[in-house]
Amino acid sequence: LRAEAIVVCPNRLGAINQVRLIMAGLPKPAQPTATIVLAEQVAPDTSANSNRQLLAELFGRSRVHSLPWLRNVAPSVMAAPLRRRLDTMLRLP
Repeated sequence: LRAEAIVVCPNRLGAINQVRLIMAGLPKPAQPTATIVLAEQVAPDTSANSNRQLLAELFGRSRVHSLPWLRNVAPSVMAAPLRRRLDTMLRLP
């Protein structure tokens, strides 16, 4: 398929292990280009502060992104700015 893998994981305790297991399970050609997205939580735990930094050290800073918690944001207010940010993050045309 030549698709690029996007690994999405909640940014909480266990995220490092979960991402490493998923990355190891990807087909070899997909591993070097897979994008990692940490989904922020409404009530982050203490590991959330260091998860992104550690994953960036393991896989490269340009491959690790954060998706903010958006539950309390009106969709019409954030639709365009969020779409632009996500498009940039995931390199969509």
